[in-house]
Amino acid sequence: MKGDTGLEAVKRDAEQRAVAKMTKSSNQRVITPGNPPVNKAAKLDSSTVQAAQKVGMDPAEYAAFSGISSLEEYEAMMARKKS
Repeated sequence: MKGDTGLEAVKRDAEQRAVAKMTKSSNQRVITPGNPPVNKAAKLDSSTVQAAQKVGMDPAEYAAFSGISSLEEYEAMMARKKS
């Protein structure tokens, strides 16, 4: 009984390692020299820039704050900003 259970555990462990290895390799990106990374940040429209200047904030920071809809999102953003 213990032998079959142990064999199943080893089999599951091997499957999990294979899945983890595939996931890790699919998340890696190659950056070649001479090609700067592509900036995928959205362009800020003039109304966002004007509103940010009105309240004395950086336009990118203002745009990030405009998407917050809960206290948890705000606290998470502030925690990321501190680190």
